[in-house]
Amino acid sequence: LDAVPMAPSVTVYMDIDETRANEGSTGFYLQLAAGHTFDLGHPVASGVDISFSLGFANNGFSEFFYGATESGMHDFNYTVSLPLALGENWSFTPFFSYSALLGGFRDLQFLDPRDVYRGTAGIPSDSADTLWGGFTLSLAF
Repeated sequence: LDAVPMAPSVTVYMDIDETRANEGSTGFYLQLAAGHTFDLGHPVASGVDISFSLGFANNGFSEFFYGATESGMHDFNYTVSLPLALGENWSFTPFFSYSALLGGFRDLQFLDPRDVYRGTAGIPSDSADTLWGGFTLSLAF
């Protein structure tokens, strides 16, 4: 889809046995995603990759994972990465990601056990946003 500014994708996850145990509903999770590379025209840093996704869950999913009957928009994810060429065969890609639970799922989030231990856990929705980063190091041969 070269004419579309962000390359779209749709992924459906369906659990065919675990969520239906004990007379539960089949769990479905739908993820709509898009990504794009912005060309930098540099020999080492050829472009910046951005991607995001929006997830939807049904009540079978939330019954299994949260013990609740919530359904609808579940989460939002955003990632920015910068692939760097290190010679002919090596690449190094640092990335930063942000993830958040949405709607009623924010209050179903498990509290961070470290914060519970310190007595600073707050309410579940305080733990529903996550920011993290990392890198990949690849060798192609």
